[in-house]
Amino acid sequence: LFAPDVENAHAVWNQQSDSARAVALHSPFGCSERLARLAFRWLQSKETALLSLHLGEHEEEREYLATGKGKLADLLHARGRGAKAGVWNSPVDWLEHVAPGMVAGALAVHCGDLSSMELEQLLAKQVQVVWCPGTHQYFDRKIPKFWQAQMPAPFLGCDSRASNLELNPLREVRI
Repeated sequence: LFAPDVENAHAVWNQQSDSARAVALHSPFGCSERLARLAFRWLQSKETALLSLHLGEHEEEREYLATGKGKLADLLHARGRGAKAGVWNSPVDWLEHVAPGMVAGALAVHCGDLSSMELEQLLAKQVQVVWCPGTHQYFDRKIPKFWQAQMPAPFLGCDSRASNLELNPLREVRI
């Protein structure tokens, strides 16, 4: 779900949530806080459901959430998106804002720009990390801090054809 404007969040959510067993929010910069709260409330109301969110993917995301400025802000504003309602020091702070406490069933995708401490915060929230090595390689991102956080190996994902030519899980393992 990609609905950063508050006015459309409820309508978008009502179209998607009735029969879903899994929901993918785009990212903290790609959805409104209202939509994120609705999605996490939905997750907590289900016995077996999953909710994924691109989180801590790149430095531009962090800059946008912390200051409302930067390359990502410029791109979003050029596409008619308004500024966020607040500011957060990190993507994990944003997640805590929209989903306080533990959120079992949540999957944080990417997380390559998160510090060891932020990764430990995700573990404490029972958020599982899904890492997409092909996408990480495509964008030439820095080495994630998964091992420094002493967390279990992340799940592997393939993200999308926008940044991964094969979408082959075995290629992800190889990378």
